[in-house]
Amino acid sequence: MATTIADSAQQLRTLLAQQEIDEPSFAATCPPSLALPPPVEAARNALLHAACEIQDLLLDPADLLRSYAIHAHLIALHFIQQFNIAHLVPPTGTISFAALSAQCHVPEADVRRLVRHAMTIRVFDEPAENDVAHTRASMLLRQEGFHGWIGSTCANSWPGATRVFSARPG
Repeated sequence: MATTIADSAQQLRTLLAQQEIDEPSFAATCPPSLALPPPVEAARNALLHAACEIQDLLLDPADLLRSYAIHAHLIALHFIQQFNIAHLVPPTGTISFAALSAQCHVPEADVRRLVRHAMTIRVFDEPAENDVAHTRASMLLRQEGFHGWIGSTCANSWPGATRVFSARPG
């Protein structure tokens, strides 16, 4: 599996260089998505598949189940959407947790906890202690379509998903 990942990563790197496409980055300046040529997309997908498989293989069964049953990610994303955090963080530079707290009128401890949780899934970054900066994922949340999609997912889909079995007939 490690050999497959190394080979796939090298193939992707070579194809990106041949196509003059920048390597992936979490930087806020990185485009949110690219229309990749088919061979580059295929190499990317092969690497993603192998990386996911090795991660799942290396997790013990309890950690594997926990990794796929994390509602806390939605809590953090819902907070970011509800309080317009992606719009409060400047597109370039940083903002302190204290300033975010003051702007969204949420206690600083809650802002810090929820935004730092989002950082664990690469939504926002903390380049210096107590400073929040964008990543390419958090920049995407500044766009109306993604901002609304997160809101709809959290307000509509998530609550409905918790009631699927109780809503079935019989």
